[in-house]
Amino acid sequence: MLSGELGDNKVYSLDDGGGPEEISSLPLPDFSDMDMQSYLMAAAFASRSCPFQCGFCSETIQWGAYRKKQADHIAAQMLEISKLYDRRLLMLGDSLLNPVITGIAEALAGQKEKIYWDGYLRIDKPGCDKETVALWREGGYYRARLGLESGSQRVLDNMDKKITVGQTRTVLKNLAEAGVKTTTYWVVGYPGETEDDFAETLAFLREHADYIYEADCHPFYFFPSGQVKSDEWLRAGQIVELYSKPAARMLMTQTWVIDSLENRETIYRRLRDFSNACRECGIPNPYSLMDINMADIRWKKLHEASVPSILEFL
Repeated sequence: MLSGELGDNKVYSLDDGGGPEEISSLPLPDFSDMDMQSYLMAAAFASRSCPFQCGFCSETIQWGAYRKKQADHIAAQMLEISKLYDRRLLMLGDSLLNPVITGIAEALAGQKEKIYWDGYLRIDKPGCDKETVALWREGGYYRARLGLESGSQRVLDNMDKKITVGQTRTVLKNLAEAGVKTTTYWVVGYPGETEDDFAETLAFLREHADYIYEADCHPFYFFPSGQVKSDEWLRAGQIVELYSKPAARMLMTQTWVIDSLENRETIYRRLRDFSNACRECGIPNPYSLMDINMADIRWKKLHEASVPSILEFL
């Protein structure tokens, strides 16, 4: 917790504040200066950082060592925030909920006042168990934000995801059949991805369309620092500057790419093909309230146990 003056530095680090605070001792998020009637969700968090090390990710670099609150503590805070700001839907801003999700669901399952919560989830063994997922749903789990990344086992292994395509298939099905919305995130053009790998992604997407609430796809971006594998790629000598020196000076920025990647034309063609496949399968990527409502209507038609639609929280 910061206190007093930090001086005239333009850049501050954790060391300037005495290091990370014990998160269980932090007060509730304070939204008193905001017009909460303009927001469908309030926010809370149960942990900081991530216990995993996916190659493209920056969470562990940004947050450092993983730390979490006790499940009953965060559940009590979620109920207090819900009551304080009159919001039944909360967004948990954790990198991943896996280490805490079952405990939170157990603490909230029997509550008289029903609240729902949205957050990021990793494909793992507990999600492969239908009874466990049913408990999450009973405890108010509303939307699982899932980093699926690829339908190719080879690409997942290169990313150090430590999951299998078979696990992904089972977790998606269990969540969807329980009624939990499944927002899926995908990465196109990860170093080493081939046309065959990408074809496996499209095949997975088409095969499991009814279990995917929405699909959001991005090209792979490389950064010289901040990603788990940044140093590894730099040491391999694969990094080149995208723009010439004169062009970079005019742009006042530079972009680095890995020279083993497919060219940008290929990557963006794959993004287009991904979007077209989603359109063909009826998988949305909604942003406006109207789009979200239409996505909710589709989800309710597909899954009788669906969580409430977004309009029910207005």
